[in-house]
Amino acid sequence: MKTPAFHLLVVSIDNALPNHLIAALRQDHVPVRATGINSKSTLAKHLQQMRIDLLLLVESEAIIPAHWLELHAQSGSRTPVLIACAEKSLLEKIPEAKLANYDLIAANNTIALSRAIKKQAAYAREKINNREMANRIRELEKQQRFLLDSCQDALAILGKGRHLYCNDRYVTLFIRHSRSSSGAPKRKNFYMVLCKTCSANLTGNPCTGYSAVKSPPRKHFRSAAKQLQKTFH
Repeated sequence: MKTPAFHLLVVSIDNALPNHLIAALRQDHVPVRATGINSKSTLAKHLQQMRIDLLLLVESEAIIPAHWLELHAQSGSRTPVLIACAEKSLLEKIPEAKLANYDLIAANNTIALSRAIKKQAAYAREKINNREMANRIRELEKQQRFLLDSCQDALAILGKGRHLYCNDRYVTLFIRHSRSSSGAPKRKNFYMVLCKTCSANLTGNPCTGYSAVKSPPRKHFRSAAKQLQKTFH
C-alpha cells in the first residue's frame, strides 16, 4: 500500500523559503504535498476539512504569528505548528507559556527547518503505519474468532478456573456431559485449549505454548456448566 503524502499547510507571503524546504524534502525522498494560504478566513476551513500533518507559519510583516496562532487555537485543531521566525521577530511579545507547544526556528536556518519537518513527517508516517497495523490485527482477530466459533471440535480457553472463551460446540458438549449419568465424558475427542498462563497454573509446569489436554473431572463439569448456561443461554 502506497504511503499517503505528508501534507504541509504553509502560511506565507513569499514562497521562496517554502519552495526551498519542499525541494529539500523531495530530494530526501519524503513524499510531501504542500498547500499555501495567506488568508485567515481559509485557515480554519483547511484545518477542519483536510488532513494536515504540519502547519508552517513563515513570519513576516504581513504574517504575524500571534494572530494565526489564535485562529489555530480557536479552531480546536491538534495539528502541530512550526514557526519560521523572522530576523526581527515579534514572538518576544507573546508569553512563553503560549509558545510552549510550538516549534520555533529561525527562518534563515533552513537545515534546522528541514530537519524539523522531516521529523514530523516520520512521526506522521509512523502514526499511519500503527493505524494500519491495528486495523490488520483487528481483521486477524475477526478471522481467528470465526475459525474458533465455526470449528467442529469443542474448544475453550480457561483462566484461573473460569471460562474466558468457548465455542458453540464446547457449550453443547459440556452441558450434555454435565447432565450425563456417567462420571466422565463419553466423547474421546473432547478437549480444552489452555492458554500459556492457564496451562502453567493448572498443571504446575512452565509455559510451553498452547496445549490440548483431556477433559476435567465431573465435579468441574457441574460448576462450569452452570456458568456456561448463565453466560450463553
